[in-house]
Amino acid sequence: MGVYETGAGSAIAQVEGLCRHLTSSGTFDTASQPTRAWVLSQLDLDSAYIGAKLEEAGYSATQAGTSVLGVLQGWNVFRTCVASELANPISAVSGRGNARFQEFINREKSYQELATGAGLADLGATVSGGLSDMLLATGVSQDRKDTVEDDTDHISHRFRRGQFVYPSSSEPTAEPDWVDNNA
Repeated sequence: MGVYETGAGSAIAQVEGLCRHLTSSGTFDTASQPTRAWVLSQLDLDSAYIGAKLEEAGYSATQAGTSVLGVLQGWNVFRTCVASELANPISAVSGRGNARFQEFINREKSYQELATGAGLADLGATVSGGLSDMLLATGVSQDRKDTVEDDTDHISHRFRRGQFVYPSSSEPTAEPDWVDNNA
């Protein structure tokens, strides 16, 4: 999965514009802190997070609409700006992040609320079934249980349902509804 952006290189350019104080002459490079490679990897990391959040909200992780990509690019960019600011923390006297950092946090939260709510569908986002499509409940069928218990080499279970309910006995066959199928 690639970075959410409306045009090639537009996400990194937006991060460079918002975090200009961290760049070398307006662009991230090997001399800047953070480096360009770090910012690009952070954009990829954040896009993976965003894709997972989209799937959780019932949207497809891959989106094609320009309006939708614009919102997702904004979310991706502000998440990366928050991480970039944390790479160079400048704290206020109160010990909290500076005003720029706080604004990036607020913007990232508002983009997340928009992208994971119904608003993204209004922009034409591709809807998927979400993560619930991948859930599967399994268990052992009664036929499989019977087959195992009919096996002459099968060792009887040491525990039974309700064995530790008071009052009870430690005898596995003491339960009134227990039926010995091997008799």
